[in-house]
Formats: sequence, structure tokens, C-alpha cells
Amino acid sequence: MDADAGRCSNCRACNVMAGGEADAVPSSSTFIDPARSSHLLHAISQLYTGGLFSDVTLCAGNDEIKCHRNILAASSGFFMAMFQSQFEESLQCRIPIKEMEASTLRFVLDYIYTGKVDLSVDSVQNVLSAANLFQMIHLRDGCASFMMHHITVDNCVGVYFFARAHECHELAESARQLVNAEFEAVSHELEFLSLPADKLVDILSDDQVGQPVLQFIMFYTRLMCFALSNTVCTYSDKEAQLSLINLYAGSDAVTGFSQKCSS
Repeated sequence: MDADAGRCSNCRACNVMAGGEADAVPSSSTFIDPARSSHLLHAISQLYTGGLFSDVTLCAGNDEIKCHRNILAASSGFFMAMFQSQFEESLQCRIPIKEMEASTLRFVLDYIYTGKVDLSVDSVQNVLSAANLFQMIHLRDGCASFMMHHITVDNCVGVYFFARAHECHELAESARQLVNAEFEAVSHELEFLSLPADKLVDILSDDQVGQPVLQFIMFYTRLMCFALSNTVCTYSDKEAQLSLINLYAGSDAVTGFSQKCSS
């Protein structure tokens, strides 16, 4: 009887079993579960919402939130450094997060445990500041991206200085571009009129600001009024203001404007 009679000559499986193609199939391989990361994150979020197996409590305001040291450390350079240090906080079961509202801390923890956070124009700056504190760069950049879509004439000056303070360079540049493009409208906004001398100099020193003559006129009158009326600013502030007034007082445009106003 033919030993090959019961085997299909074209069947790869039969050929492999017979040893014909033993080298064609690797003897080992790596299985990668594409859904594993999302399933793990979901399971971790369930531990958080259920308060299960927590080993540390974060306190903000009157709220106490149960968390997990390993999850916090894996998500935040701030917590990694804290739990690895020899300071008292590394051993405490209750850790106060000072000068942060409980709602802001919860936004950050939502991101840590779910990878998502609901942002709004009212909350985003607080969340960005918290992300900076906790050294969570992706969350900070996500907040900055949200803010870039909500820059307006009435907030661009504040956004510019806020972004610079938090090293959000693209956000700062976008806000600065709007300040320059809409300078005349921006200059009538309260946040512009409330700027201290050093920040006003920062805004007006940009060569891209339009209408330079108007800029000098407003610069002079703003500082003159501020220097004469402000009684609470420091000596260095007044010194800077008076120096700038003297610098631009000789401008023909400023002189003409002042004479027109006085007449």
C-alpha cells in the first residue's frame, strides 16, 4: 500500500507534518494583543472609581481621593520623585496637595486613570498649571492645544504671559500673533490697560506691532496716567515707568497728542 496514498500532494499542512517544509514555520513567535493596553487602562480606571486596593490618599481642600502609588509614579515625574525620596511624604498614607482646588486635582486624576479629561475654558488654565506641577507634559500640551482654539482679543494678552510662564511656546506664539494683528482692539481691553510697566514694554517692544505712532502715544499716556495715579506700586515700578515716560516724551507724535489733549 502506498504510504502517500492518503496524503494530498498539494496540502501544505500535510507536507509540514511529513517534514517536507519543517523550516517554513518558525518554532516560536511573539503574540501581541492589540487590545491589551486599552483593557488594562479600563481595569485600572475601575480600581480608581471603586477605591479598590488603594495605598495612598491625596488631599485637596476638603476632598480625600484614594489612589495607587505605582500608578501615580508611572504617570508623573513629580510623584515618582516624591515616592523615591527619603522625605516624609514618601512614607505617608495621606498626602496634602497644597494650593490646588479639589476639582483640578480630580481632572488630573481622571487623565491619569482613564487617559481622558473634560476641558473647558473655565478649567483649562488650572489643569495646565497642575500638569506642569506634576510634570505631565502630554497633559500640559493637550491643554495648550485646547487653549489655542480659544484665543480672543479680550484674553490674548493674558494667554501670552500665562503660556510663557508655563513654557508653552506654540501657545505663546499664537497669542502674540493675535496681539500684534489686532493691537488697536487689544489695547482697549482691561487686561492690556492693567499691565505693569515691564509687561507693557514686552508687548510694545515687538517690531510686528502695527501702527507704531499710535503705539507710542498709548504707551506714553498709559504710563503717565499710571505713574501719577498709582500709589501702591513699588519704587522700582515707578522708576521704570518714569524712565520710559522720559524716553518717549520727546516723540513728536506724543508731544502733539499731549498738546491736543490739553487744549
